[in-house]
Amino acid sequence: DLSMGSIVGVAGVCAALFAHPGEYPLIVPILVALLVGAAFGLINGVGVAYGDLPPFIITLGTMSIARGLALVISDGIPIIDLSDKFTGIASSSVVGIPSLTFFFVGVAVVFAFVLNKTVFGRHVYMIGGNATAAKVSGINVKLHLVIVYTLAGLCSGLGGLLMASRTNQGSPQM
Repeated sequence: DLSMGSIVGVAGVCAALFAHPGEYPLIVPILVALLVGAAFGLINGVGVAYGDLPPFIITLGTMSIARGLALVISDGIPIIDLSDKFTGIASSSVVGIPSLTFFFVGVAVVFAFVLNKTVFGRHVYMIGGNATAAKVSGINVKLHLVIVYTLAGLCSGLGGLLMASRTNQGSPQM
């Protein structure tokens, strides 16, 4: 997926738009970043699964769109003056351990569980091994592709949120 870095950038910019002190509750920039990431992932998934576009082509196009959107939204300059609550998401620590560590461990544990202990995870492994065999086995390959790309976009949105929080700016150049 070539678009992940650009999705991180646009999600960070969009989160920063809603993270100014006193304007919106903290949940708003968080949800905005996650939804922007998931939306781009959904576009990639639908393009690959139902549009029959090669993943290289659709993600290259999405990369350009996301990067351009980040530049247009921010007028090409970083969005600064973010609230302390927002910057505290990724800049804080618990018992001397940076909060980013807990985000990493949480995401890793959730995805390890999903991939190793659920039917969905087994289906993802089967599709990755041989999509034709998975389809013949009765797995809805297209639906699973859309879900996997959407989850990848959601993770990119989380990355954009954490990047904007950690650097105290929503930069279109990230």
